[in-house]
Amino acid sequence: MVREDELIKILKNIAKLLELKGENPFKARAYVNAADIIKSENINIEDAVKNGTLANIKGFGEALQKKITEFVKTGKMSYYEKLKEEVPEGLFELSTIANIGPAKAKKLFYENGITSIDMLERACEEDKLRNLKGFGPKLQELILVSIHHKKASKGRFLQEKITKEAEKLFNDIKQIKGVRRIEITGDYRRFSETLNNIDFLISTDNDSVQEEIKSLIKSSDSEIPININFINDEQFIWRLNQTSSSDNFFAEFEKYAESLGMTTKGDSICLNNEKMTLDSEEQLYQILKLQYIPPELREEAKAIEKAKEFKIPSLIKNKDLKGVVHIHSNWSDGKNSISEIATRAKELGFGYVVISDHSQSAAYAGGLSIESVIEQHKEIDRLNEMNPNFKIFKGIESDILKDGSLDYPDEILERFDVVIASVHSSFNMSKSEMTKRIIYALMSPFTHILGHPTGRLLLARPPYEVDIKDVIQAAADYGKVIEINCNPYRLDLSWENVIYAKEKGVKISINPDSHNSGTITDIFLGVKVARKGWLESSDVINCLNSNDFYEFIKSIK
Repeated sequence: MVREDELIKILKNIAKLLELKGENPFKARAYVNAADIIKSENINIEDAVKNGTLANIKGFGEALQKKITEFVKTGKMSYYEKLKEEVPEGLFELSTIANIGPAKAKKLFYENGITSIDMLERACEEDKLRNLKGFGPKLQELILVSIHHKKASKGRFLQEKITKEAEKLFNDIKQIKGVRRIEITGDYRRFSETLNNIDFLISTDNDSVQEEIKSLIKSSDSEIPININFINDEQFIWRLNQTSSSDNFFAEFEKYAESLGMTTKGDSICLNNEKMTLDSEEQLYQILKLQYIPPELREEAKAIEKAKEFKIPSLIKNKDLKGVVHIHSNWSDGKNSISEIATRAKELGFGYVVISDHSQSAAYAGGLSIESVIEQHKEIDRLNEMNPNFKIFKGIESDILKDGSLDYPDEILERFDVVIASVHSSFNMSKSEMTKRIIYALMSPFTHILGHPTGRLLLARPPYEVDIKDVIQAAADYGKVIEINCNPYRLDLSWENVIYAKEKGVKISINPDSHNSGTITDIFLGVKVARKGWLESSDVINCLNSNDFYEFIKSIK
């Protein structure tokens, strides 16, 4: 069976290898685009090869089709293997570190004899990059942080990657005769941002069924470690609650349960020494006179105190979202037209979108010139006239410049319905400088929403230096909104900081930051972050209908 995620990885590695060879950047970009299309459009590559439909996919030329067909039929791609032989392994390894592009990787490898990440780490620790042309002390520090981040992230996977694999295995195991109950549990059910394994809780006492499940797991050839916990029916609900909780949470939960006479004895759950059967977690909490605590909130014991008082909020749900904010169209670096984006959003049940292309300073992403802004707004007006039951708002993702000002002059900024202010450059500022820069942007009367506030890329790049609590306080002071950026690599604001933002009264916008219509559904990943951050629908501005959303945005000064 072909693994699309493996092919996506190969295509992106080819792009990086071509860059390291000094090939035409457009050639490298074609492989990145192909990987993005496979992922965003959820293309079954094996079916596409079998049915001869690869040629129907935009951007898939004859050469790429041949390479993908070879991969599907043999499990390998000779072009990729040849490239790996031509580019030293150590050079490729260096290029995977944040803040080191192809040019710097080649300089370190060929001119300074640094051929591995370990050697690069030692060079940073020994202060050897300080005086190298193009590096310097600040970049040396950032590279060292990136190396530590990469090493700490080894063996961990994004939620998005885990979800696809976990749900497929869940459905396959569920079909096996003799499996009475099954749940995906552990950090996955509690929605940790990254995970190191998939945990299954399965109720069956049949040895042959257990062996069949183990055989199925083995044949899946998953690169993600999979843990199976077989349990009897009597203990299933108790263990489901336990394995969905942090150690700290469950220690307090168990202590509280014991105070009310609930204990575990062997394979049984007992209440005042009498065996009992639990049908659901809700029943367990009801017996213990607790409000039900959703798995996402089972991190800290404070949730138990809230549950005793029945003060767990009604957490936001997918269906609460009414509109999609922060989408890039093909006017900048997006793949789809505004019309295509609106159509897809309507299909998903949304009532409005905010088109938020890059601003003019982001030339690398096709940022909109002032002339393009005016023309785009004419198109949006035309589309709104044609579709009166669906609203397209005129937004922009305006770069926060180094001095904290927004891209574009005031007379252009005031033309937009929604301005999302984001940092896309000069990441290497000190903590105080970056914090002041972002706060200054929040002070602008044109800023409505702060985009991806810490700039982190999960498993790839740590946040830039910023005092996020000071930024959140400034958002509260100036009445500005902060986004949860739902890109699977970002999930920024983090759930911990979402809790802090809620405490400060800061409103949140849950935004997919889509660059093609196929990733609009990333917005539902952001809902999980919001739930873990204790948010209700009233905390989230795109839970408002289009009229109320517009009125709220216009109230921000």
